[in-house]
Amino acid sequence: TALVAVPYLLQRIMMENINTYYFGLFANKVETGLRIHSLFPGTDPQASAAQGSLLSAVAAANLTVDAYAGSVNNAVSIAYNLIDRKLFSLPKLALLPSMLASQPLLVMLVLPANIG
Repeated sequence: TALVAVPYLLQRIMMENINTYYFGLFANKVETGLRIHSLFPGTDPQASAAQGSLLSAVAAANLTVDAYAGSVNNAVSIAYNLIDRKLFSLPKLALLPSMLASQPLLVMLVLPANIG
C-alpha cells in the first residue's frame, strides 16, 4: 500500500500547490481589474467622464473599494473551493468500484460513516 500511497500523496501535494499558486494569480488579476480597470477605465475623453462619475459614486458610497474587492474575492474563493473539491473527489469515486469488489464488507462499514 505504501507503493501506491506515496506517489498519490506526492502528486496530490504537487497539484494542490500548483492550484493554489494559480488561484492566487487569478484572484490578484480579478482584484486588480476591480480596483484599477473599473475605477480608471481609460484615457480617452469619454472614459474620463465615466471615470469622474465612478469615482464620485465610490466616494459617496458607504463602502470602500476595499470592501467591494473583499466581496469579489470572497465570491471567487467560494467558487474556486467548490470546483476544487468536486474535481479532487472524482479520483476517489473512481476507486470505489474496485474497493467494493475487493473489500465489500469494509466498504459497507466505512461508507456510511463517511457520508453521515
